[in-house]
Amino acid sequence: AVTLPDFAQIINSIIIRNDAVKFKGNRKQMIQELMLRLSKTDAPEKKVLHFLSLISLIGTEIYEESVVGRKIETSPTKRKVEQVRIYCECNYMRRIKLGDVANHIGMNVSSFCKFFLKNFGCTFTEYINRLRVNESCRRLRNSSDSVSEIAYSVGFTSVPYFNRIFS
Repeated sequence: AVTLPDFAQIINSIIIRNDAVKFKGNRKQMIQELMLRLSKTDAPEKKVLHFLSLISLIGTEIYEESVVGRKIETSPTKRKVEQVRIYCECNYMRRIKLGDVANHIGMNVSSFCKFFLKNFGCTFTEYINRLRVNESCRRLRNSSDSVSEIAYSVGFTSVPYFNRIFS
């Protein structure tokens, strides 16, 4: 929703659902096909396309589904943790600031630092670096890009810092 504001309303309609959703008929088949394509596709641009198609299909028709199961209540803390996780995963490759994330969930920086450490078990910087290193490992295995290209593309600002964190 942060990266693609056009999808914010669709994503929010999915997020507010705490029930299990059962899709039927043609829509069920279309969702299954998109999920299968998504799992079999290696090209990142095609994965994004399939994912956006899937989100769009699920989100725009969500009110016509059958609901099974029972509603699961989510605590405000769990919701904030999930918001932070999604924000970080969508933005780790950018120059991400602690204040931006704190502001995103309606906290001041000091409170956010305590909240983050308590709920993630590490500092914000450690968490972002872990996301960047994990993506770097994936790209090193699956692409022919140079180490410096990968380091910069995942958000590191210098190759020496990347090397220090990667070790």
